[in-house]
Amino acid sequence: MLTQCSRHARLQRCKCLDRSFSVLKFLCFLSASVAVAVFLSLLHHRNFLN
Repeated sequence: MLTQCSRHARLQRCKCLDRSFSVLKFLCFLSASVAVAVFLSLLHHRNFLN
């Protein structure tokens, strides 16, 4: 019973880690796309000004 319980807890922890990891991946992707958008707009503005 104890091993089953600990296994279940480990599984839950893995699930939780997986969820937080996917959230982190999403945040990374979001910040990267925002950075790319800002960079492109800055590039566009600079080309427009010249």
